[in-house]
Amino acid sequence: MTHATVFAGFGGQGLLFTAEVVAQAAMDAGRFVLWIPAYGPEMRGGTASCTVIDSDAAIGSPVVDRVDRAVLLSAPAAAKYLPRVEAGGIAILDARLVPEMPAPDGVRVIRVACSTLAQVGGDERMTSVVGLGALMAAAGDDGEPGIADADRKSTRLNSSHTDISRMPSSA
Repeated sequence: MTHATVFAGFGGQGLLFTAEVVAQAAMDAGRFVLWIPAYGPEMRGGTASCTVIDSDAAIGSPVVDRVDRAVLLSAPAAAKYLPRVEAGGIAILDARLVPEMPAPDGVRVIRVACSTLAQVGGDERMTSVVGLGALMAAAGDDGEPGIADADRKSTRLNSSHTDISRMPSSA
């Protein structure tokens, strides 16, 4: 089975970090993984996205036209990536930053106050981590082994980051 997950929003929301944690957990589970970041020159506030492809078989191409999972944390990200979520897929939208919009046919859209919960947790950079928690719960992956361990292994995690296991629950 192959999953393609996109995390998209603004720089400073922890998108690349969260995608790296997902990629690390998949690698630790022995899966094939591609981690594909895309961002502008801005340090914080510019557009950013990261796609993670994980599979139990070799991945033939890094080109991703459709995804089955998405965490979309800004209106521009939702406008760009929500139409790319395939039928049967799941999209988490930040309820505070993304206006109501029609869901593509067959896509389960869940609105979660990701940015608000991250602020309550004390670290707005963890907005995408809250979105990941909501995605895992919606996909039935809330017992996914390895996410907390991958959090600790991530090269982007240092003493200035918040431990993801201590963030507020999003589901």
